[in-house]
Amino acid sequence: MIYDNFDMDFRVAQPHAGHQGTHVSVTAATFAPYVAISPSDLRFMKELHETSRFNKDLQPHDAKIYKPTCSDILPPPEDSSKHSRLHSIKAAFAWHIRAILVEREPAFACYQRHLGLPVAIEVLPTRKTVQFPANAINADKSQNDGNWEVLTSLLDQVCATC
Repeated sequence: MIYDNFDMDFRVAQPHAGHQGTHVSVTAATFAPYVAISPSDLRFMKELHETSRFNKDLQPHDAKIYKPTCSDILPPPEDSSKHSRLHSIKAAFAWHIRAILVEREPAFACYQRHLGLPVAIEVLPTRKTVQFPANAINADKSQNDGNWEVLTSLLDQVCATC
């Protein structure tokens, strides 16, 4: 389930006493079933929670809390046996600089056919997913009462389809 809140102000052209316009907080949601989830994926989620700074069972400076660094998300350096001499991130940056020159500077437009596409680092498989939009909920999820109202409404919508 994915949901978020958005606010809308309905203003009137000529405000006067009793007719000032309205402000509405609405929550929109969609149900998106997970695709290709295995029990080991769920165990990983438990491990993430056990080392999360949002885990209420851990003290703020507990050594178990995982502290991410840039190296956790950067791809590893390219294997030296491959043809590329650049680290994959440097190669991606170089492609973007070339693309900016080719697409924005008329003097480099003649190189457009040589630009190609950036090298994919970790390609995720594409899968068709199904979504089930929920009814919009006239509640402000940023407030405790509104959040409860949103959750009960979404549960009611799920149970109505069962």
